Amino acid sequence: MGQIYEVDGRVVWDVALRASRLFIGALHGMSEAIRLPSGIALIEDDTYGIDAGQFKPFVVEAVGSLTRTDHDVWQLLGRGVLVSCLALLYRVEGEWLSRPPVSPELLADALRFESRMAR
Repeated sequence: MGQIYEVDGRVVWDVALRASRLFIGALHGMSEAIRLPSGIALIEDDTYGIDAGQFKPFVVEAVGSLTRTDHDVWQLLGRGVLVSCLALLYRVEGEWLSRPPVSPELLADALRFESRMAR
């Protein structure tokens, strides 16, 4: 059994339950840390809806937060959720985030992650 992430009724990610729980936990932590709603919410037992109008500003601020700090722990903890969010935002919008600038390493990880995401 898995969970589905959709935007406007379009499935952008179909992921295993345990992986989804890990992602949602990290997403909520990032949301609290940067004090912005993620735009992702449970709409049915196995389906999360993505509000693109909230999700993109969330990802932009998360990228900015990661690039503005030299705190190693913040960067390491934030990196995993941010890689997932960048790949998911690509699925939502059909293009990679260009502003704020995303490091080549982070973008490479997001590209690799997106290529492994089931639809």
